[in-house]
Amino acid sequence: MEKFLKYIRHGFHFLAGFVATVVLIAFASEAYATAYSSKPFTGYAMGNLTGANGSTQLIRGHFANHAAGGACTYDPARNWTWGTQISSINPSISMIMSNGSTSTFTSLFLYDNGDPGCTKAAYWVDVYFGRSRPNTGTPCSCPGSSNNQCFVDSTNSCTNATNFGSNNRSYVGP
Repeated sequence: MEKFLKYIRHGFHFLAGFVATVVLIAFASEAYATAYSSKPFTGYAMGNLTGANGSTQLIRGHFANHAAGGACTYDPARNWTWGTQISSINPSISMIMSNGSTSTFTSLFLYDNGDPGCTKAAYWVDVYFGRSRPNTGTPCSCPGSSNNQCFVDSTNSCTNATNFGSNNRSYVGP
């Protein structure tokens, strides 16, 4: 009987440890995800191949925010690292892709910065719309961008970014 009770106690300790671990993981995950409501979103296009991150080529699905160590000290999001994901974007973002189809984005990844003059509010998101132009006669430029690199395909990324405009959306992030 004593062996049986010892076995039960050991099983109980194992189960209690397992439950504690699961609860700890759940709380750690909850701490990472923060809901941000009605934050400013803008759109941009063209620009450098890699943006401020210097190594990852910018593609649709990436975004910029305020620069780490920059003047926008009021924005905690400036400390997010390259590759940070924001998700559950509401309303979602529709983009015209290179082949003319439309894709919907509910998640974006941080690989650039912008707004060096700090005119945008905290947790601002600048959505990258790509580097497409519909023909060689269309300028490879977009207001607010420099060192523009682009390619010819069926859409105009600058027009799409301009039409996106400035609006507020909600998202989940760090």
